Amino acid sequence: WAVANLVAHDPSMYKYSKSKTEKVGVIVSGDYTKVDTATQNDYKKQLSIPEGSKLLLITGGSTGAQAINKAVAGIAHGLLDSDKKLYIVHQVGAGKSAAYTGIKHERLEVLEFLKPMYMYTGAADLVVCRGSANTLAELGVQKKPVITIPSPHLAGG
Repeated sequence: WAVANLVAHDPSMYKYSKSKTEKVGVIVSGDYTKVDTATQNDYKKQLSIPEGSKLLLITGGSTGAQAINKAVAGIAHGLLDSDKKLYIVHQVGAGKSAAYTGIKHERLEVLEFLKPMYMYTGAADLVVCRGSANTLAELGVQKKPVITIPSPHLAGG
C-alpha cells in the first residue's frame, strides 16, 4: 500500500516492490556534526561535566539494556577509582535505574534518558553502546571512538 519505500540498505535486501523502493541511507539529524576539541569542551561545560574530565558515555539505547546496566554498575567504582579524571554518564533507560541501587559516586551520573543526545555523544571521549545503524551513523559523523555491543534484537540480528 505504500507509495514509496525509502530504505537504508540496498533495495534487494528488502521484500518491498523493487519499483517502489529507493535507497536513501541512514538519515542523521543536522544536530550531529564533526566534533572538534573546542566543541567537545563546550558540550562538557554545558552538561556540567567537570573541566579536564575524560567522559565515558554508556548507553543501551533509549530503552536501555539490562545486561549492560548490570555489567557497568558492577565495575563503575573500579573504573572511577582507577582513573581520577574519569567521569561516567550511563543512560540506563526509562525505569531501569535499579541496577545502581546503593551505588553512588561524585563522578557518576545515572540517567534514564539523555537530551540532547548529540551533546552527550559530542562531549564523550569514548562511547559504549548498542550498535544500531542510526547510532553508528551519528557517532561516525561526530568522529567519535566507540565500543559497540551487538544485540540480537536489532535489525538483522
